[in-house]
Amino acid sequence: MNSRHRVLLVVVVLGGLAFLLWPRRVHDLQSPVATGEAPAVGAAPREPADGSRRQGAARRALPHEAATDESLQGTDVAGGLLVDADGNFVPGPESVALFEYFLSMTGEKSPEEILAAIQDEIRKRLEPPAEAQALAFLDRYMLYRERGVALGRSDAGGEDLRARFDRLRSLRREIFGEDLAARLFGDEEAQADVAIRQREVAADPNLTEEEKAARIEKLYDELPAAAREAREQAMAVLHLREDEERIRTAGGSEQDIRELRVERFGEEAADRLEDLDRERAEWDTRFQDYRGERARILADPSLSQADRQAALQRLLESRFDENERVRARALDGLADEQGVAAP
Repeated sequence: MNSRHRVLLVVVVLGGLAFLLWPRRVHDLQSPVATGEAPAVGAAPREPADGSRRQGAARRALPHEAATDESLQGTDVAGGLLVDADGNFVPGPESVALFEYFLSMTGEKSPEEILAAIQDEIRKRLEPPAEAQALAFLDRYMLYRERGVALGRSDAGGEDLRARFDRLRSLRREIFGEDLAARLFGDEEAQADVAIRQREVAADPNLTEEEKAARIEKLYDELPAAAREAREQAMAVLHLREDEERIRTAGGSEQDIRELRVERFGEEAADRLEDLDRERAEWDTRFQDYRGERARILADPSLSQADRQAALQRLLESRFDENERVRARALDGLADEQGVAAP
């Protein structure tokens, strides 16, 4: 990948991280605390003498517990609720993830039903005093969400990402305080800060493309450890694909590809990649066959508009399962827009 392409990739992909910071829109979802001061989360959890609060915390919300709500059936409840050795609730990113898991039902459930579902989940998993503390934290989080959405609306269309980021960061510390805000959003904010700085570098007219690429690459070192690891994994896959393409272009065999994968990632990973290749090939064959039949239906002059739509729906349902139909519709839209067959 040349310097220009690398810079553009950063601007398009990482630059978008700043927008992800803004709380998801929740329409008119109201918490019991709509105005006034944020409620207290409860007494700050006492640290055990050995300083191992999180290591010794009882995880009452298991990350793979199955959802019971109809709209979330077939998924695992995200996040969790932690208590310390004294039975106090410990707010953290895992509790935010649990709240957002249920808030993903916005548009499917009423605001009251969603809020009640989160409250019920807390009551089911926690005992006093952690239960009351977690419910108070939920009120505080909903207040943050409501004010964050309002802040996002006021900034709609603005291009000054640094100013938007700073306003959101200030809001978080106003509602949660410095320490808790850092615990809840620290890694996310670190990633956004890096992304904004990379955008600033990419837009600097005083730098050459090579200088931009070098500075952008250097900023990756400031990402949190988990984000660095995720990027390294993503880049390893990207480099693998590039090297595989070079091998194929040079006339290499599938065995050559296999040896490269084993060298990079080991036998088991090479096996999984081969399975993925087979799944992709099977999907491509099925999708192209579907597209051909779809084109025939669209071109049939004997069908009314209603009959044509019904035939297209039957075709989708006969060729794909529910999840595949979502993907097929998306690819249909892309292919129709570009006027070509989608991959």
